[in-house]
Amino acid sequence: MPGPMKVVATTSSFGAASSRPLELLRESGLDLVPNPFGRTLTEDEAVELIQAHLPVGLLAGTGPVGRKALEVGRPHLKVVSRIGVGWDNVDRELADSMGVRVFRTPEAPTGSVVELTVGLLLDLSRRISAHDRRLRSGVWKRELTSSVEGKSLGICGCGRIGKGVALVMKALGCEVQAYDPYPDREWHAEHGVDLVPDVATLFATSDLVSIHAEYSPNLEGFVNEDLLRRSRPGLLLVNTARGKMVQESALVAALSDGTVGGAALDVFEEEPYTGPLAAFDNVILTPHIGSHTRESRIRMETEAVLNLISGLGI
Repeated sequence: MPGPMKVVATTSSFGAASSRPLELLRESGLDLVPNPFGRTLTEDEAVELIQAHLPVGLLAGTGPVGRKALEVGRPHLKVVSRIGVGWDNVDRELADSMGVRVFRTPEAPTGSVVELTVGLLLDLSRRISAHDRRLRSGVWKRELTSSVEGKSLGICGCGRIGKGVALVMKALGCEVQAYDPYPDREWHAEHGVDLVPDVATLFATSDLVSIHAEYSPNLEGFVNEDLLRRSRPGLLLVNTARGKMVQESALVAALSDGTVGGAALDVFEEEPYTGPLAAFDNVILTPHIGSHTRESRIRMETEAVLNLISGLGI
């Protein structure tokens, strides 16, 4: 008699925040194979797990689910359920051709990413982290900083998260404008968030810019040397979207010559990050924690399991 169908979790800490997602899997007759490494898997490690356990589904984090992982899943793999907003780490074209259904959880992490983004904007403006580091090193020195009130904030990509950030920052006195290729014009008119015609205008007319665009290959490296050179002097830049959208070398150069006054990054092209941005006192670096609150994690994992169950037709 065949055993229960298996599901492999490639995400690093599935079920740690709540037992409810695990219970949902068990109640549906699914046997979870957890990530044995406690970190983001390489694709080769994911391939080994898939080969060993022949899962009908993957609960995927930010690690790659590309051609090798999908091909080795034939013919038993039916669903890839992504825990998170993006799905650029999944080869969706190949998955579609194989009949593998791909899901994500776009709503669940919105609030936590908005909170982190607002925190980073305030930290950059008030230099909170820099003052903390200085004081811990034994230096009592107050640096004159800037308020966000009255500043122009540019939102690059005004979807769920961008809208949330816009509303909070407006409440703090920011003048908020946005660029989005497919704008929700009714929402912008209702909330008084002006639309600008292109990204270059957004950077040139904003004191602060926060990136919330959904990643696609044509956006890779769009924050480049030319765009930063044409930005408002002293620009403060926040990226909690995808690391590949910001050219690191261009940002390093702009920080070095003062074109950019500071940056806060939660996402990087290569993670874990060990690059030159760590040397700048006016740069805040966090290890991809945008959705990493207990509440958000529970919502994302629960929704991902429900998507998986639905996709399997259970």
